[in-house]
Amino acid sequence: MIRKLRRKFVLVFMGVATTLLAALLAGLYLSNAAHYRHAGMEALRSALIESGAVRGGVPVAVAETGPGGQIFVLHSQPFFMTEQDVTSAVLEVIGTGQETGELPARNLRFLSHEFAPGRVRYAFADIYGEKMSLRAQAFSSAVIGGAVFCVFLIFSVLLSRWIVAPVEEAWKRQRQFVADASHELKTPLTVALSNVDMVLPAPEISPDGKNHRRLEIAKIELLHMKDLVEKLLALARSDAAKEDPRAAPFSSVDLSHLLTCAAASFEPVFFESGRQLCAEIAPGCRIIGDAGTLSELFGILLDNARKYSAPGSTASIRLERDRSDGFCLTVENDGSTIPPEELPHIFERFYRGTSSRGEVSGSGLGLSIAEEIVKRHGGKIWAASTRGHTAFYVRLLQAG
Repeated sequence: MIRKLRRKFVLVFMGVATTLLAALLAGLYLSNAAHYRHAGMEALRSALIESGAVRGGVPVAVAETGPGGQIFVLHSQPFFMTEQDVTSAVLEVIGTGQETGELPARNLRFLSHEFAPGRVRYAFADIYGEKMSLRAQAFSSAVIGGAVFCVFLIFSVLLSRWIVAPVEEAWKRQRQFVADASHELKTPLTVALSNVDMVLPAPEISPDGKNHRRLEIAKIELLHMKDLVEKLLALARSDAAKEDPRAAPFSSVDLSHLLTCAAASFEPVFFESGRQLCAEIAPGCRIIGDAGTLSELFGILLDNARKYSAPGSTASIRLERDRSDGFCLTVENDGSTIPPEELPHIFERFYRGTSSRGEVSGSGLGLSIAEEIVKRHGGKIWAASTRGHTAFYVRLLQAG
């Protein structure tokens, strides 16, 4: 979470800084381009009015066409333009049918004006130097922009660490509190469960009496609390593993064997609850991972399918190779449909859908733990639910 927060801060900061920097450099470039164009047009107008007298030091050539279509060169200041070049430029301008514009191939800007019936005067300004200046400015802007971008990036990374430091400290304390509290609660819960188990069969407690019923309710709630504590510990271990990947080194794991064992252990549980489990497991599926947490993942998904499948229905678990370099695990069951608006939230911690509240026991942590396990193994988990059919999909990469 802290890394995501830092990453978002850096992205937002760099997005704003890059936008402002790009706007500034682009504004300077466009301003200079407009200045060059304005100066060039002023020089062209001056040359047209004064028959070649140039203001501003811009090299200008002036030509004129007579009533009979003859072309007369009045003035040619650009060193690279001969009278023949000026005549060719006039013919090209006449072909465009425009009064003003540019001839990119000749590096010329032109302006024409009919100062008498049948007599049109054309002025041409050299824009090669203007282009070179703008090109040099663009290159300098790119270099400066790149350097400033790197400085901003380093600054944003350092600033993100400073800003997020209090949040990170609070997150670490909260995670440590959850882990410590969960660990401390295990002992009294175990003691309480042991005492309840010892008292229940006592002859003083009538099996049909209220005290026996109260003890059974207490045992159910204690078991629920124990399950919640164990899941909180699992989440705490998962968070710690994300911060320190060396905490639980990965090794080669036989997914097929793990899933076969998980399915075999859950078959009696399904049978006792009036449901069936069907397994289709491709052999020889291996990945690099942690066997303990992967077994926990399979147990969560199978237990979830048992809880939410309709009585008398058959749930299925399937492991197969996909078209790329990985494996796809599918767990399906028939029961109540998960509403579309709830699907994006089912992997959030402590989230329980409206259809399961009060009907199915649980803490809302199982799928969150499953997602953490899948993410830690570089995989992806998602769900789909339509017309009473729900499927969970897990994609894992095979061992390299």
